Amino acid sequence: MLVSGGTGFVGSHLVRRLHGEGAEVHLLVRPTTAPWRLGELVPELSLTLGEIVSPDDVRTVVRAARPEIIVNLAGMRRLDRGIGMIDTSVDVNLRGTLNLAKAVQAENVALRCFLQIGSFEEYGSGPVPFDEEQRERPVSPYSASKVAATQFCQMLYRTLRFPAIVLRSCHLYGPAQDPDMLIPLIIAHCLHDVNFQMRSGDQTRDLGYVGDMVEAFVRAAGCPDAVGEVINVGSGREYRIRDVAEAIVKATGSRARVEVGAVPVRPAEVQRTFGRIDKARRLLGWSPKVDLDDGLRTTIAWYRQAGIGRPEPVRSGGDRR
Repeated sequence: MLVSGGTGFVGSHLVRRLHGEGAEVHLLVRPTTAPWRLGELVPELSLTLGEIVSPDDVRTVVRAARPEIIVNLAGMRRLDRGIGMIDTSVDVNLRGTLNLAKAVQAENVALRCFLQIGSFEEYGSGPVPFDEEQRERPVSPYSASKVAATQFCQMLYRTLRFPAIVLRSCHLYGPAQDPDMLIPLIIAHCLHDVNFQMRSGDQTRDLGYVGDMVEAFVRAAGCPDAVGEVINVGSGREYRIRDVAEAIVKATGSRARVEVGAVPVRPAEVQRTFGRIDKARRLLGWSPKVDLDDGLRTTIAWYRQAGIGRPEPVRSGGDRR
């Protein structure tokens, strides 16, 4: 199995699961990336240094691995609305995906499954709950590039029977997530008793625990009926951001306060994000098992033990909810 983005937050959890089940795991790893999340597993994995944006690097790792399954988790995740993010988003999220597909064809690999990880961000400002059949309405270069990657995967399936499955994921959280993401950011404030400044906090988000999402990925990779499909994976619930922040304050026993309205509203802010997961239940036999309270407790415990650093002060334009 080949995993791109396998040293990242979600990828490392997936790689640990696969390794624990005895899979032979190959990773495409950026030369500048330190695989700290994989720790003791690194000597037991096959790591190829390279960039997802380089056709030659991608072809090299595909030639070496000759995988039956590819999981594409490589991606540029910044949600900046600025036009300056277009080139990077297209290069990494779209061209990176196509580099993998072209390498499979060029190397004549007998691929059984190409698992492309999409995002609820693709639905953008569309009506909720998100349904796989509705038209996407992206609001950032990131989400637009992910929509394009999804469409190319489906085109390749229709025209070449390329075995692509797109799993559109909700906002994920859990141990070892980058500290600038929403939930680790709130946790850091709370563990250091620093007030958390946010926007209105009335926005809602579908929040999924990373372990549940890894289970969905594993099931999709082994499900022939899912090939060619776009499938939502999430909690099936929407949570108000200010309520999540307050729950973290309570769970940590922090003296920090949540300062609602202290950060200006972001342009084109999506107010509600959550999706239907009926298709995942039907096709994959999957449903989330970890509720938000339990997931937050596990996540807080990890950051407490890891010693998450004191948060940086808020800067203009920061991605605060």
